[in-house]
Amino acid sequence: MVPQTWRVLVADDDPDMRTLIATVLRGGAYEVVLCEDAESA
Repeated sequence: MVPQTWRVLVADDDPDMRTLIATVLRGGAYEVVLCEDAESA
């Protein structure tokens, strides 16, 4: 059985916060998609 990878969308206007959240999630084997605002999400 192949492990399932979850994709997570992170939308935040603070680039440092996006980086922090992405780093934590990627450590948990999540695929992370970053957006800088709700409109681009």
